[in-house]
Amino acid sequence: MQYQDVFVVFGNNGIRLDVLGIGAFERNWEELVYYVDTPVGVILIFDDGIVNSLPNRVFADSYERKTFIDYLESHKRRMEEEES
Repeated sequence: MQYQDVFVVFGNNGIRLDVLGIGAFERNWEELVYYVDTPVGVILIFDDGIVNSLPNRVFADSYERKTFIDYLESHKRRMEEEES
């Protein structure tokens, strides 16, 4: 199995994934349809069918991972409030 070095930056506007040797990808939060928190990482599903898997190793520690999940959860709540 070959691993890719992935660097993740997220903020109010969206998420940026830098994949070493491949390139950088930026997504707006509005494009995020769903996410799945798994024991081995986080799966992001976007409205164009693109699925990104972020393994636990991309997070510096469990606190950073939890911060990311909390951010995704707050985004999910905002989107649900806008729909109602």
